[in-house]
Amino acid sequence: MPLFSTKRFHIPTHKSVETGGDAEGDAREGDGPQPGQINHAGTSSRFGDLLSPHISNSMMDLKRFLRPGAAATATPTPTTTTTTTTTTTMTVPGGTAARHGRRHTSSELQDETVAEADTKASTPRASTPRASTPTRSISSAEMNDDSLLESKYGQVGQIIGSGAGGSVKLIKRPSDGRVFAVKEFRARKDGETLSEYGKKCTTEFIVGSSLHHANVVETLDIFSNGPKDKYFEVMEYLPVDFFGVVMSGVMSRGEIHCYFKQLLLGVEYLHSMGIAHRDLKLDNCVMTEQGILKIIDFGSAVIFKYPYTPGITLARGIVGSDPYLAPEIVKHPSHKYDPQLVDVWSAGVIYCCMVLQKFPWRAPRSSDRNFRLYDMPDDEPHDYEQSARDHVKMKAGPAQEPESKDTEATPQPLPHHHHAKHGPYRLMRLLPHAARPLLSRMLQVDPTTRASVHDVTADDWFSSLPACTEVATSAAEHTTVRAPGHHHTIVRDGQPPLRV
Repeated sequence: MPLFSTKRFHIPTHKSVETGGDAEGDAREGDGPQPGQINHAGTSSRFGDLLSPHISNSMMDLKRFLRPGAAATATPTPTTTTTTTTTTTMTVPGGTAARHGRRHTSSELQDETVAEADTKASTPRASTPRASTPTRSISSAEMNDDSLLESKYGQVGQIIGSGAGGSVKLIKRPSDGRVFAVKEFRARKDGETLSEYGKKCTTEFIVGSSLHHANVVETLDIFSNGPKDKYFEVMEYLPVDFFGVVMSGVMSRGEIHCYFKQLLLGVEYLHSMGIAHRDLKLDNCVMTEQGILKIIDFGSAVIFKYPYTPGITLARGIVGSDPYLAPEIVKHPSHKYDPQLVDVWSAGVIYCCMVLQKFPWRAPRSSDRNFRLYDMPDDEPHDYEQSARDHVKMKAGPAQEPESKDTEATPQPLPHHHHAKHGPYRLMRLLPHAARPLLSRMLQVDPTTRASVHDVTADDWFSSLPACTEVATSAAEHTTVRAPGHHHTIVRDGQPPLRV
């Protein structure tokens, strides 16, 4: 029976059960905030202050907003208020996640979710993002009048997807014809106060709008309609469905590795900013038509580093989709965990999906036969590093026939090894030899021995992978720098795959 179901909407996804109060570290479901109203009169004073046009939507602001106690006792750091140009040529979605994996709570884990995910963070370390885009401040008038959305961006158009977090529509700006994605957040839940709801929506927006990297979607604006209880978030629109590209079955090995590197560089940037995504999956990756992959949907993101706070803050709660969940979340649902290592595990699963075109397991729990066998010790030891070196020598040998591009284009599973009945080698043997040393570290069931994103990006094989990137040529223009040796597959609804 195939493990990778093409019925994407039936992949179980989880969210943390939320409690009342400040909701400072609540775990949110992957689709993030949903439609509701921002009414400043009904929000806390801290919420109102955050929306002041005199305060920028910087990551420092967000962290102080969520952890006022930590900021109050710390030495203040000057913040610069800037205004951003909300125009862009690259197309990207900030709500495209809703297009694909509809989230719903798994009945098996529904009772195991935790009330709250603790999230603290510290001063972000230096990173190498795409040319920085100035952050923009929110005015109260803009936040509370959705007519400003249409006056600035035009008439909201067709729905391109929907999910538990809300719906995503297209909008075309009349002034220049540029297309954006508009996410209308889910309605406010029963028992959810206006303050709690408003904070969740604006937190996702501020997280997204504070991130500027070639492999992270650009979040541009937020609007609300107080009387109608609605929130709208404007993002870049990306037209290419990454899930569809993977399922096309025509990706070359070089293309797979290009996307893998782009994904991890985006994750590395998020972690450098003190943010873990916690819901990485094929559906939360989208593409430009030039082959640039971008991470979307920060509804489940948590801040694990706060200013002036030593160490990291562990997260808690089951969020995400079953096949991508890290095993420590499922095995000990009431325990706290390092959300960075959760992202690394999910990225490893994504790599397996790209190569195998199927999930390695339905969920990382003992009731799943494939995961149970993977979690067992290998019946004989395997040195992946030595195996990779031997494979390189074999390919370089004079008797090695040249490998055709057609063979390389569609990776084929290796013949079944009867001795590989259980253990990690059961999966690793199906992956490229060169990738096995790193993937075996990324998919360590024990998180204490799992590779960090820094370990991944410092790996020699990973560093050698050529990857395309996007470079800012101005505040609103970007160009794609193509890496050599591969093409990219573009898949549109109802159209055959196109190689670019």
